[in-house]
Amino acid sequence: MGADNNKEQLLRILAVDDSKLMRKAVARILKGVNDVVEAEHGEDAWDMLQQDETIKIVCCDLSMPVMDGFGFLERVRNSDDERIREMPVIIVTGQEDSEENRNKIFEAGASDFVSKPFDSAQLRASIKTHTRLEKTASELRRKTTEYLEKTSEFETLAAVD
Repeated sequence: MGADNNKEQLLRILAVDDSKLMRKAVARILKGVNDVVEAEHGEDAWDMLQQDETIKIVCCDLSMPVMDGFGFLERVRNSDDERIREMPVIIVTGQEDSEENRNKIFEAGASDFVSKPFDSAQLRASIKTHTRLEKTASELRRKTTEYLEKTSEFETLAAVD
């Protein structure tokens, strides 16, 4: 029971790459403080995001079969589901690391960019940064919802008086 309880407290990250070796490398680097689940391409990742509400961050390659990273980003950023649309997506790619390519990646909606072969400290730092941002955004959404509920409650009470 202790291991299951511990897994529930870990941040769930989705690693998307057609290379099993790269997915395992991401999982190995992030293990301990994160629960890493894997997808082979963007279509699998999209299905997982829709089914698993515990996924908080995505690390995604650009060059993959079936659906590449750009197609995946487009689906995520155009999702009707706010949780998916606002999810941090970190692109981890070996494509040319030019300023033009980085701009294209960010214009497509990436939250961050890590070059392959990646530095494990850089990947961990990016995950940590986006974890903090996600927790802050989640807390802000919760407080906003509470505020709106209280406001509605007060308006109802005022109307009754």
